[in-house]
Amino acid sequence: IVTEEINLSDFLDTAENPNQKLFPILPVRNMVMFPKVVIPITAGREMSIKLLEEAQKNNEFIGILSQKNSSIENPVDADLYNVGTLAKIVKIIKLPEGNITAITRGFGRFKIQNFKSLEPYFKAEITKLKDVAPKNKDEYEALMENIKEIAEKIINLDPNIPNAASFALKNINGGEDLLNFICTNASFSSEKKQTLLEERSLEKRAEKLYAILHDDFRKLELRNQIHQKTSKDLDKQQREYFLNQQMKTI
Repeated sequence: IVTEEINLSDFLDTAENPNQKLFPILPVRNMVMFPKVVIPITAGREMSIKLLEEAQKNNEFIGILSQKNSSIENPVDADLYNVGTLAKIVKIIKLPEGNITAITRGFGRFKIQNFKSLEPYFKAEITKLKDVAPKNKDEYEALMENIKEIAEKIINLDPNIPNAASFALKNINGGEDLLNFICTNASFSSEKKQTLLEERSLEKRAEKLYAILHDDFRKLELRNQIHQKTSKDLDKQQREYFLNQQMKTI
């Protein structure tokens, strides 16, 4: 849990270093980072800690890449997806057990050209990827409103999602920020999130996200209906049992 306050001024130093040709690549498990999202990343692997500390010291952008298989402890380049998000380290918090948490902010998508170094951590040449803006702004905004609405319904239905998520959702002013925030923080699989990250069209990314959220919402509704029915059946059985016990006593 991050308890230190993060100042907005921490985000101001975002100018790209024109001399940076190689980018440290940080493998992450069970998460996919999207542009324009601030997210904490806890690192325990020695190579990851070294990467984050040196990148902060050198004011470098780093590439966040997801592992294809989260169970692999020491991934090689073939274990990583080749599309990820460039990020800047805002703050590093050292944890008592020796791990560190890096507060990172995503800036843009990238694709690996080739890995140039594997030790002491991954470094690679990359190609920066641009998102394709929606052709019909009104349709895109309407779609984003639908996404926001169904995301709020999922938050209300799913007891595993903290209430703070609803507050955060309501305080994002739509568009690309909202799209990427939901893509990052939704509870569906990393594989699905990676598919969304690799989609260059913002409109198509939003359409795919809506379809996934709609499917998840239907499953949650069904699960809750089954739970309610089961609870009612159990209550009925308990009432009948106690009634029978009372009749035996009489």
